[in-house]
Parts: sequence; C-alpha cells; structure tokens
Amino acid sequence: MILSIISITIIATYLLYTGIKYGITKSISESYYKLNKYEKPLFYFTLAGTSVTLWLSAAININNTVTVTILGLATFLIAIVGVASAYKEIFIGRIHIIGAVSGYILGYLFIIVTYGWSSIFLVIPSGLIALFVANWYDRHPEWENKNIYWIEVIGMFTIWLSVLITVI
Repeated sequence: MILSIISITIIATYLLYTGIKYGITKSISESYYKLNKYEKPLFYFTLAGTSVTLWLSAAININNTVTVTILGLATFLIAIVGVASAYKEIFIGRIHIIGAVSGYILGYLFIIVTYGWSSIFLVIPSGLIALFVANWYDRHPEWENKNIYWIEVIGMFTIWLSVLITVI
C-alpha cells in the first residue's frame, strides 16, 4: 500500500509543480516542452517512478500472475512514454502515442480482469467523467485544448485507485 501512495504522490507532485509553474498544459506530455533543460529529467523520472512503484505495489500484494503481468505491461508502456518524451518528433511521437494509449488500455484491462465485469461500474463512470470534463473544457475558451490533460489525469487516477483498492 505504501508503494501505491508513493506512486500517486510522485505524479501528483509533478502535476502540481508544472501546473503552478507553467499552468495546465494541453496534455501531461506537453508539460515536457515547458520544462527548461535542467527540469526535463523530471518528466522521465516522474513517469518511470510512478510506473515502477505502482507495479511493485501490485507485484508484492497481488497473488494473481495474470493481473500483475497486465499491470506490469501497462506501467512499462507508461514508463516508455517518459523515455519517448519528445512526442512532436515523428518517430519518437509514434512510440510515445503507442505507449500512452496501450498503457491506458492495459490499465483498464487490469481493472476488468481484477474485478470482473462488476468493474464496469468503475470504468464507465471514470470514462463518463473524463468525457464530461473534456466537454466542459471545450465549451470554455479560456480552457481551450486542456481536455486531453484531464482525461489523462482521470485515467491515471482510476487505474491507481483500482490498484490501491486491490492491495488494501
């Protein structure tokens, strides 16, 4: 459980730091481009640190090889996003997008495999909340293009919460 809390603390601290210093960006990955050259490693270490600690939390506390493997792949792909941070470049951008999308899909698959079909009551509301937030931001020009950021944050929180519930 402690590792799960460390995991969310790492990403929350990064999001607070970049949010306060640079404002909310279009996506979490966009914050990489706002960081100065000395701060850029924060992006790598944040995604690697939050991924590794989340996976270790599950690996230590969950006795199901299938679910731990699915989460391991999901967190590995999210760590790849940190390594392939310059997503505006063509080749690196493809790796970045594949890692991000696949990581979220496997994260949600982890939830469904862990909790069965009853987990739809966790997955669907988080998806609806993400869509609501995205729609709200689209209707407010001062928050233009921030919906991807909030969808990513809600997705991360949902996956993190499911791991925390599982390891308690």
